[in-house]
Amino acid sequence: MPHENSRTRPVLQRVPLIVGRPPSTQFSREELHAARESMDTLTHAHPWLTNVGIETRASAADAACIPDNRAQLLREDSLADFIRAREWLAQWRETSACKMPAALLVELAQPWIGPVSHGVFLAAALAESFRVRQIDLLSTQGVVNVSQRAISRCRRELARRARLAARTAQEQHTPAQ
Repeated sequence: MPHENSRTRPVLQRVPLIVGRPPSTQFSREELHAARESMDTLTHAHPWLTNVGIETRASAADAACIPDNRAQLLREDSLADFIRAREWLAQWRETSACKMPAALLVELAQPWIGPVSHGVFLAAALAESFRVRQIDLLSTQGVVNVSQRAISRCRRELARRARLAARTAQEQHTPAQ
C-alpha cells in the first residue's frame, strides 16, 4: 500500500459546471407539484418574498401589487425556473465570507438556467439553505452568501465558452484553402 502524504491532494474528477436542465426542459407534473409545495412553504415562511424580489415597501399603493407578485411565484413557468435555479445552486456551498448580490448570481446563472426572475432565484437560494438578506430597506434586491470559488468558476467557464464561440465563428467565416 503506497504511503499517503498528507500534503498531496486527492485527484478530483472534472465535474461539469452545469448541473441541471436547459431552459427548454419540460418538467413532469410530480416535479412541478413538489416545486409548488416547496414554494408554498417558502412564501409562508418568508412573507416578504415575491416575484420581483424582497417586498418591504409600506405604501398602500405598493402593497396592493404584492399579492399579484406573490401569485406569480406559483405560475408553472416560475416553478420550472425555480427547479432549474435550485439545481444550479445545489452545486455551490454557502459561505459567510462572500456576500454576492443575487442580481449578479442571476446574470452568471442565466447561460445555464435561462432567464429567471429575481424573486424566483431568491426563493431557490432559500430552498437550498443559503442565507438571503435585503441589500437595503428601499431595495427589492437581495444578497446571497455563496462561495467566491463558485463565482470564479462560473466566470472562467463563461470566458471559455466565449472563446470557443469566437473561434467557431472565425472558422466559419474563414474561406477554405
